[in-house]
Order: sequence, then C-alpha cells, then structure tokens
Amino acid sequence: MKKNYFLFLFVLALVFLYNTSYSQIFWQGTKLLTQSTVDRNPSFGIKSRVVNPYNPYEYLVFERSTMINTANICAIKMRSNGNYDSVFYVTSGVNLCRNPSVDYYSYYSGGLITALVVWEQYVAGRWNLYARNNLSTTGWGSIFPVDTTSSDKSNPSVARLFADSLYGVAYVRNNDIIYREFNIYTGAQIFELNLTLSDTSECRKPNLSVNNRVGMYNKFVAYERKKSNGQYAIYSRYGNYANVWNPADTVSLIGNNRNPKFTCGYSSNYLSFESDRNGKWNIYIANINTAVSSIESIYQNTSYNCRSFSSFFYPVITDFTAYAASFVRQGNDSIKILSGQGYGIFMLRDSITIGDTNCKPSLTINNGVGVNSGRGYSTIYMVYNKDSLGYSKLYAKYFVILLDNLRKLSGDIPNGYSLGQNYPNPFNPATNIQFSIVNVQYVILKVYDILGKEVATLVNRQLQPGTYTALWNASAFPGGVYFYRMSSENFTETKKLLLIK
Repeated sequence: MKKNYFLFLFVLALVFLYNTSYSQIFWQGTKLLTQSTVDRNPSFGIKSRVVNPYNPYEYLVFERSTMINTANICAIKMRSNGNYDSVFYVTSGVNLCRNPSVDYYSYYSGGLITALVVWEQYVAGRWNLYARNNLSTTGWGSIFPVDTTSSDKSNPSVARLFADSLYGVAYVRNNDIIYREFNIYTGAQIFELNLTLSDTSECRKPNLSVNNRVGMYNKFVAYERKKSNGQYAIYSRYGNYANVWNPADTVSLIGNNRNPKFTCGYSSNYLSFESDRNGKWNIYIANINTAVSSIESIYQNTSYNCRSFSSFFYPVITDFTAYAASFVRQGNDSIKILSGQGYGIFMLRDSITIGDTNCKPSLTINNGVGVNSGRGYSTIYMVYNKDSLGYSKLYAKYFVILLDNLRKLSGDIPNGYSLGQNYPNPFNPATNIQFSIVNVQYVILKVYDILGKEVATLVNRQLQPGTYTALWNASAFPGGVYFYRMSSENFTETKKLLLIK
C-alpha cells in the first residue's frame, strides 16, 4: 500500500504540474551561487533514503573550468533558508577533472559525520577515479585513488552504505559496470565485483542506491545496456549486506532509454529514467525493490523532450509527504526547467526559462537541510547551471517545509492499544517511540525526568487509528533515566528510557 501511495504521488504531482499555469512563483527567488568562468554538472547526495531531517548542511559538488585543459572539482556547504558557504576546491587544478559524485552520513543534531566525493581525473593519458573524504573530526583529508588500473573509467556514483566508514561506488570500466566498497578512513578497498562480467554488450551510466532500513540493507545499481539495434535498455541489480548479488533484471526494453536515477521511498527504491518509446523523450518511473514491480509514465508530451529529472520525497507529518521534483523541458526554440513541490497532493509549481536550445543545463535536488528548534523546518534546494555568452554559472531556488516529530507507519487498524519500548535504548541523542491506537483518539505522549518533571511533549493531538512513531531528540537534555507516558481515552501506559552522554 505504501509503495502504491508514493507512485500515485509521483504521477499525480507531475500530471497536476503540467496542467496548470506557471504565473505564480512558489519557490523562493533565484540565488546566484557561483561567478566563475564555467561551473556546471552540480550534484547532491543520493536520494534513495530518508537519512536525517535535521542535517545542518549538505555538500553540493560541481565542475569548475577556468582555463584550457584544467577543470577542478569544487564543493559548497548548503545551509538552511538559502544560506551557503564559500566555494571549497576539492582538487588542486593540475589536471582535467569531471563528473563528481558525493554522498554523506549524518546523525541528527551531530551534523555530517562523514562525506565522500569521487570524480574522474585525466592522468597519464587515461581517465582514472579519485576520491577525497571529509570527516567531522579532521575536516578534508588527502586525495586517494579509487581505480587507476589501465583503461578509462567513467561515471562514478557513490553512496554511503551501512556504517559511517563504509562507502560504495559504481562506475564504468571497459564497458562493464564495476562495484567497489572501501573504508573512507583508510582508503582501503574491501570488496570489488564486475556486475556485468558475463554480459558482452556495452553497459554504461550506472546509478547506485542503498536502502538502510533496519533488516533490509540492500544495494541497488541501475545502468544502461546497449541493444542489438544500437539503442539502450535499462537494467538493474541488487545485492544484500553480505554482497550476494541477484542476476540482472530488465527495467525497460521498449524504445531507447537513458539516465536511470534512483529516488526516495520508505521500503522501496523508485527509479526514474527517460525513454523515447512514444516519439519524444519522456520521463518514466519504476518501482524497484527485489524486482521490478511496475513502470508508470510520470510525464508524456508529444511536443517536448524532457531530461535531467531529479526529485525527493520527504515524510514530514503523520499522513502526508512533502516532495520536490524538477526536470529540463526542451521545445523547438527554448529550454525551461519545470519544478513541482508541495505536501501530499497539494502542489506548488515553478518555471524557469534557461534560453535557446544551445543551452545545456543540468540540475540536482538535495535531501533537505534542517533546523531542529521545537517543530523545526527543512530547506529543499534545486540547483542548476545556466549558460550565457560562453559562461556557465550555478543558480539555486529553494523552499522550506515544516517538520514534525510524529510519523504514521500504518493506517491498518491494530489489534489493540499499545505503547512500545523506545528504540534505540539506551540512546544518544535521539530515540523513537512507537504506539498504536484502535479508534480515533486524542493522544498525549510526554517525557518526564527522574523527579517526575515534564521535560517534553511529543504528541498532543487527535489521531486516526493506526500505528505511529514519535521521535524525541534529547540533544538539549542531560544523560540519565527518563520516563515516557502515553494517555488517551482508552489507554494509559508508562515506560522507562535511558539517555547516555
């Protein structure tokens, strides 16, 4: 049911978006991020999981060209409410560098714990892969090689896996899709697998995703595979925690297909891609978990070509989801970036004219930069490059969504009222408290210290039947024993929890 709800949101969002006018601007005004000669190919971290609604910042990475035969990889810390730091040069500017990919790991109010940037760099007559880490304890580390073996490497896609030190990267080498895992503290390789070793066809443009929900821990790689007629199909593979990988699964064979890109879901990954199966390049989405279960068109138009789709779903309150989605639409004489955003099925929309068909914009959407002050909020950025007179600069638009500490896990009517033990427990600094109600009830969930003094109110509202989880971020409280108490018309229970600092 949850899978269909997200797919429904995706389709409905885009249908609504393209059947409404663009006369009103709902995103905040455009910000100029960079003013160098040529800045392009911006990228945020992967969109396949809801990591942390209170990230204090995220890294945006991009290419910067200032002279012939030299291009740097740069990074910017994007903060809340349209604020951002100055440009940091990840590379030293002595070689051509391109196609950066970034991901990061954070934990509630602790900020980003680790981050990793991987890119292509032209050295000794071939394209190699290099990386640079950023640790909360030491800052930016030294550049280290990811793959410098003979032959060209391209299109890296990086993702943080199941520990703050463990990252994976998928990329192309000799027309094969390679998957590697390594420890970013030491740079040591832990695992490597050629995902297309038995496939004689050309494979390219991989996109790596992970599902970090407890008990799942799956890794997904989608890629383009060349067909006998010269067109491309989309395939995917997934592997578990122990790196046991399933055989390749076909996602889309009809027509020519390109640019697979994962986006967020609760228990499933959703893969967007472009296909010309109906005469124009339109956008489709597939529900991919351990198999491809469905494919839907999220935008079809016989007059325009569409590309560079980027999106993110953001669970924020009990029964609704915030989302952001943007892509490039090309007509006969102009290019626009079209965007949607909103809560549930309520959508806001935006249109940016980039220029004529000679422009080559790319875009990316972040995971949400948050502030935890009471209810809190999170800032969603859409960053794109715009060409003019031989220059290319980065611009950003953003909007702010309200956060809530309460999330509805299921609308199914439970067998009875219950208050679960918080998890994790002991914890630092945040923990989840799950509870279930059978009927429409006014529910109060509060936290008390060892002396019985109320220190936090997590829930104080009428709720529909179902199962919920409430988040308590105790970063502002001292360590020790606390109690949480749920009370409603038909049920009251108290349990103990332990905050360790």
